[in-house]
Amino acid sequence: MMFSFMKKVPKRLTATTNKSGFTLVELLLYFALVSILLVTVGSMFISIMEGRSTISSVTSLDRDGQFISMRLQYDLRRADSVQVPELSGESSAVLELAIDGQTITYQETNGQLLLTQAGESAVLHDQTIVDMFQVTRMGSADQTPLIQVRLELRSVIEEQTGPRSRIFETSVGLR
Repeated sequence: MMFSFMKKVPKRLTATTNKSGFTLVELLLYFALVSILLVTVGSMFISIMEGRSTISSVTSLDRDGQFISMRLQYDLRRADSVQVPELSGESSAVLELAIDGQTITYQETNGQLLLTQAGESAVLHDQTIVDMFQVTRMGSADQTPLIQVRLELRSVIEEQTGPRSRIFETSVGLR
């Protein structure tokens, strides 16, 4: 004898062992893991790109600064005379040299350091901006002049912290 509450439940209402699809908990867990993975990979990518721009900025500053310094040293060592700055202790934003009868001029114009020789001008850098170019003549009138050059370069490569700049200083005596 069967009681009315013990009647057989129809088969379509009972739980089946044959599952097809994902449960809500499984989907939430999957999306959480994928989200964590994407955030991790994204932050690594951002860090790599920031590091790349920092390295590019430092490299361009060093390369341009070293090239300009070496070119100035080369020209100063072979110069017959320094025409500007003319007097000892005098500072100028222009360096004018006489080399083998020709006048060579270095000067900053609109953020570019220009080398002018025989009427032709050339920019001495490509990834930086010149913020300051200062030349000081040192030594007494009866001594071989010593020229001190101070150059401040700023990178054109943008970084998250702002533009990077660096000061280069060199002192060269004439021959």
